[in-house]
Amino acid sequence: MPPHHSLRLYTRLYLCEVKGPFFIKDCDNIFTCQPEPKNCVATINLNDIGLVDAKNKSYVEVDSLGIITNIVEKEVISNQFCCGGYGFESASEFKATYESITSSDEVYISHIIYKMILEGEEFSTINANSYKDWGTLREYQHYCRQFVTVFCDVDGVLLKNGSKFNPEGWKTLAIEKNLSRLIELQEDGYLYLVLTSSRPKNMIDYTVNHLLELGLKVDDCLFGLPHARRLLINDFSKTNPYPSAIAINLERDSENLAELLG
Repeated sequence: MPPHHSLRLYTRLYLCEVKGPFFIKDCDNIFTCQPEPKNCVATINLNDIGLVDAKNKSYVEVDSLGIITNIVEKEVISNQFCCGGYGFESASEFKATYESITSSDEVYISHIIYKMILEGEEFSTINANSYKDWGTLREYQHYCRQFVTVFCDVDGVLLKNGSKFNPEGWKTLAIEKNLSRLIELQEDGYLYLVLTSSRPKNMIDYTVNHLLELGLKVDDCLFGLPHARRLLINDFSKTNPYPSAIAINLERDSENLAELLG
């Protein structure tokens, strides 16, 4: 937690006259853990996660019982880093400790915890998981890259090509391999799916329900489009870097969408 946040926390605790236990969390990430009304630090093993800016974290050393013996800001002293969750059993004790070290230019939460440890307070670790970090622009971009809005044609991509001139009309068989890849992305929570099609608009309900029966949820539809080329135009920026729009051309009724989509 940045030093200016420590001051805001101290001020809030003081103004609200909080005296008992409390738990705080950094705003630039998400994770899951079980907070407890005690002195504790939520930690994650560096070996258990993907991309993370290791030099930008605080770290703890613990004994065999999980009791913290040292906590250091922005120095890798172990494989256990503080993921942004801190518990204190006494707000009064926290405020008193903060007041005793305010002469420092930068007062991090880790500084307060370290001083409390030196004064005999005991802090333990609590395990956290499902960690997602967006504390720097690089990490935020990596996080955003996991999500994708897909504008996907129906006929020849998800279902065998249909037509009002076909004997089966628009009610054609599924292309299972292509569906499977989109279903995987959807189950991971990374996919927003917009169907595009030259099918008439009165076929939206049938198509959406049919795909749902096959396991794929549709978020939106653009039907009644001309049977012609389609161009996707999008801006790019630091928060959504180039290329922010990608086109995939798939041979009709082929099953290799997963290879091209990645």
